[in-house]
Amino acid sequence: KAWLALDDGQLSATIWINGRCIMTTQVRQVLGLRGGVTSRLELAGNIERGLPATTIHRVKEALALADMEVSSALGISTKTLSRLRKAGRRLPARIGDRFYRLAHIFALASDVLESGDLAREWLHTSQIGLNNRVPLELMMTEAGAREVEDLLSRIEHGVLS
Repeated sequence: KAWLALDDGQLSATIWINGRCIMTTQVRQVLGLRGGVTSRLELAGNIERGLPATTIHRVKEALALADMEVSSALGISTKTLSRLRKAGRRLPARIGDRFYRLAHIFALASDVLESGDLAREWLHTSQIGLNNRVPLELMMTEAGAREVEDLLSRIEHGVLS
C-alpha cells in the first residue's frame, strides 16, 4: 500500500512493507539520487552501480554527522573517507549499502518521531531499549541496525522500550 504525504512541508512517499513504513523518497533525497518514488529493487540497482560521491556530503549533512562518525558507521578510516570524497567517483557497492542503511534508518526514525530534527537527536543519544547504546554506533553492523529498527517499531506501536 502506498500514498503521498506532507512531512515538514516536503512531499514524501510512504510505502508499507510487512506492516512497516519505508519513506523511499526521503531515502533517495538523503542519498542524493534523482527521480521520484522507487522500489527497493531500483535502489539496490543504484547501489550496485555505485552511488555518487556526493552521497558522502548529503548523508553527513542530513544526519548531522562528523567525519569520524561517518567513517565509523561505514567501517572505514577517515583517510579512506577523505579519499572517496576527493576522488569524485562512484562509491563501491559495499560503501553505498552502508550509506543506504544510514539513510533508511534516518527516514524510519524521522517517520516514527515525526521530525528530522528529533530523529537526528535520537540517533545520537543512548537508548534504554538498546541497553544504553547509541543507535548510530549500533548501525555499524547489520544486526545492530536491525535492533535499531526493532526499537523504532516498538516505539511506533507504543510498546514500552
